Amino acid sequence: DAEMEREGERDFLRIPVLVELRYYQHSVLERVKAFLLKHQPNLNLDEEVLKQWLRQGQLLLLLDGFNELPSEEARQQVRVFRQDYPNTPMVFTTRDLGVGGDLNITKKLEMQPLTEAQMRQFVCAYLPQQGEQMLKQLGSRLREFGETPLLLWMLCSVFASNSNQIPANLGSVFRQFTEVYDKKIKVATAMMNNICVYSTMRSQLKNPYYLT
Repeated sequence: DAEMEREGERDFLRIPVLVELRYYQHSVLERVKAFLLKHQPNLNLDEEVLKQWLRQGQLLLLLDGFNELPSEEARQQVRVFRQDYPNTPMVFTTRDLGVGGDLNITKKLEMQPLTEAQMRQFVCAYLPQQGEQMLKQLGSRLREFGETPLLLWMLCSVFASNSNQIPANLGSVFRQFTEVYDKKIKVATAMMNNICVYSTMRSQLKNPYYLT
């Protein structure tokens, strides 16, 4: 129990680092350093210090998109990196185990598609007033449109802003979703601009030395 508690404390103290492998160019170290500097621009970090942290297991690496690496050479470099730093816990994600293999990782978790019951529960929770109507319109197409929470959320958003109508296909869902959120972004930007103008005017009016 004491050993497990100490291990838990070590996990808590590790610095989580997201390594987006789709941006991979030369090395994993490069991506780790880029992440750390993005969040701490004034961090004085050279490669040797970073390697020391990795050897000591001070980081927790979340390597996203192993299947998105640009070449087999890059995948081999990542394999070597994993072998070089056995004290650093690493979590890999991939859409396809057939691309690059499984890195000899024994513990694997696979994200399963939503069941139909889960889809229905999601829709009714997101659209309590319109959910049943949307499900009725979808009929047997529910699984086609909603196997992932992201797709289902997009569909619910489009349905609510499209006079309670289901688009004809997924392509139309994506297009209408983009249009809906583009409008929302423009409205939000306009509101922020108005707030900034209003705040500036108030500041000027409160300033007794402000002259026109």
